[in-house]
Amino acid sequence: RKGTFQKIINTWPILKENGVKNTEEVLDIYRKRFDIYYEIDYKDEEIIEALGTPESIALRYKPHEEKQEEPEIIQPEEQKIEKDETNTDGNKKEYTLDISLSNMKSLHIIHKKSPGVSFFCNEDGYKDMYNFDIAEDSIKIKNRLKTTLFKKTNYNGTLEIGNDIKLKRLSIQTVATECNIDSVYAETISIKNVNGSYTLNNVLGTNIRIDNVNGKISTNNLLSKEDIFLSTVSGKMEIENIESKGIYLNTISGNYEITNISADEVKLSTISGNIKIETARVKDKNINSSKISGEIIINKYL
Repeated sequence: RKGTFQKIINTWPILKENGVKNTEEVLDIYRKRFDIYYEIDYKDEEIIEALGTPESIALRYKPHEEKQEEPEIIQPEEQKIEKDETNTDGNKKEYTLDISLSNMKSLHIIHKKSPGVSFFCNEDGYKDMYNFDIAEDSIKIKNRLKTTLFKKTNYNGTLEIGNDIKLKRLSIQTVATECNIDSVYAETISIKNVNGSYTLNNVLGTNIRIDNVNGKISTNNLLSKEDIFLSTVSGKMEIENIESKGIYLNTISGNYEITNISADEVKLSTISGNIKIETARVKDKNINSSKISGEIIINKYL
């Protein structure tokens, strides 16, 4: 791992040669990205391809006034793995994951470095409350009976997604569940939350959409190849780092607190809520914003 990242570091003088001034800051950004890809089992060559060539990175971080055209950084289409006894053709099994819960106390979804799908619960009897179905191409978890929808429970579930699984879609709908998602990749990610809480760490997708009513969403490293749509009615979203080509945020009376946002295009919309961004790295400062009585604050452009 250290050897791979050292190969990347050895190419960084080209940044200064191409007019990039804040090379240490850029290096720190890509070190964090390297760690994310490493955690979800990308091979060394896939990590280097995902991060981009030194030349493409130099163009991306040149000062805006130079008006350089930014090339597209191609991400690998899937996380390939070595052949093993459960995956004889070397390709990942494609699944859709659909979760619909109203009263599970908590759900933890994580990536594991072994094959297969596993579900654990802290108490017996959860099968009377929830259906857990694995078909050839889908995984579904949902409340079993309508009469149990609003019955409070103390069930804490853990869903482990193996390294031989590729998620085509991750769709989650919850009412009051505390949900944690760690180091998960899916092509399409859709989350709908009423008044529960979500913690997302190192979540990657091609397209990501999160709709929140009055719950709380906390994220660190929410990354997308294409677009990220975030919406909250009166809830709160705390975001450490968010990166995508397009990022679109809207709220009625809820609040956003964002440490770092990086995109080609950003659109912000609020009625009476507040959107606060500490650092924005947006191509040509392409940020469109609209508000009525709320505040939109961007402290620093890079």
